[in-house]
Amino acid sequence: MTEKKLTLEPTEKAINLNGQWYGYYQYGSEYGPLVEGAKILFSIIIEQKEDRSFTGKCVELEGIGVNTEVARLQGYIDDTFISFVKHYKKHQAIDDKGKDVDLGEVSSTRLMYSGTIDRETDIITGKWEIWVDKAENTDNTPGEVTTGVWEISRNPSRYGI
Repeated sequence: MTEKKLTLEPTEKAINLNGQWYGYYQYGSEYGPLVEGAKILFSIIIEQKEDRSFTGKCVELEGIGVNTEVARLQGYIDDTFISFVKHYKKHQAIDDKGKDVDLGEVSSTRLMYSGTIDRETDIITGKWEIWVDKAENTDNTPGEVTTGVWEISRNPSRYGI
């Protein structure tokens, strides 16, 4: 009788995020009826590491509240789940009338993205949220939170870019 060895083999090929991606993020309901649903087009370049982590850079291209500063990305991928944080030196906000509000240097601002990769289409979709800690937070209440959705693809023409 021959023995069969059990081996664990990955069921799917690892996803390669390296390279340039294009897409948008869309403002959520917290921005009010004049801004909700508006999109910012952007491009990101990702450099994936062997341990499933990645770094990158993001440039916003056009839309209400576009931030011209290059943002840094840091994140990870786990099978088809992706998560990353986007960092800016300055935080720019949009009021409920669609006007830019420069909040200056805000080191505690976190822009968190999470999503899912569709292996068939090579499109990543998900949700984002921004937490801004209150500077004078004497009662330990959480800061302001805003949310929205996002999507990226390797195909710029999908977004008219």
